[in-house]
Amino acid sequence: MDLHPFVYFYSADAKHQPTMFLAVAKWMREYARNDTISSFLEIREQAEEFILANRFLIASISRKARGEEKAVTKIKKYLDFTVERFKRGADSAQVLTAVGEEFQVLTVPEPGE
Repeated sequence: MDLHPFVYFYSADAKHQPTMFLAVAKWMREYARNDTISSFLEIREQAEEFILANRFLIASISRKARGEEKAVTKIKKYLDFTVERFKRGADSAQVLTAVGEEFQVLTVPEPGE
């Protein structure tokens, strides 16, 4: 897949995000098992741009989950949710609004994020 570490495994301030790493590993494993990687590749660019532009969402979802195992599950669900919205033709603003509603998180970064 050639996943870029900066996109998927590090925060904006270059700190490694273990929960994101584990969530992405589960996420990619599911695509491999189901042989559906091509469906992700169709919207990969949009999804990666969204992840980069909204890095604060990972931290918000992790904090809300309270616990590493729960956070990994929630982040994987966030990734799945985001990809599905892009597949349906949503733009980034629509996806951001939907993520806020689905995961009950703020859709703007908190001060300092």
